[in-house]
Amino acid sequence: MTDKEKLIGKNGHGIPLDVLAISGSGDIPGTNLRYLNSRHDVPPLISIFNPDGAFFRGEINDVGIASFSIRSRLNNILLDPDLFGAELMVAFLRKYEDKIKCVRTEWSPYSVNYEEYFKRLNAYHSQYSELDSAALTWTGRTIGKLGYKPVRISFDYQDYHDEPSWIVVYFEQVKLRLTG
Repeated sequence: MTDKEKLIGKNGHGIPLDVLAISGSGDIPGTNLRYLNSRHDVPPLISIFNPDGAFFRGEINDVGIASFSIRSRLNNILLDPDLFGAELMVAFLRKYEDKIKCVRTEWSPYSVNYEEYFKRLNAYHSQYSELDSAALTWTGRTIGKLGYKPVRISFDYQDYHDEPSWIVVYFEQVKLRLTG
């Protein structure tokens, strides 16, 4: 099966894997999605989106820090049946693995990751550290399958609230080292 035939998605829905390697912009056949890929050699910037507000954006900066922005649901309503954020993030990380030193994530209030993070951290008699809580979020579980673990967390307090306006988490890929 060629990259053109492989789908990033589930149950027969999704987009062709080769979209991650195409420069320029255009429609993704058989979907309501468009792509815009620029800076494709080093570092890549890839955007996939539809008119209803669904989008995926994957980027690697010039020092090897990858970041993502994903919106596949709004008010718990699926915005596009062919946009699978987790699968796109994993495909992007695999494709550009040799260029990535770490993954930087930003979680805002009301995001799934922000809510999952504090739910575990603030649980009564919580046994979870800040890093454990980050590893158990949607992003932590998704990229954890590729060996990425949270290594640093910072909080941005804006608007003079008790809770942070943003949580920034850095993940690094843990490589197994064999000794012998």
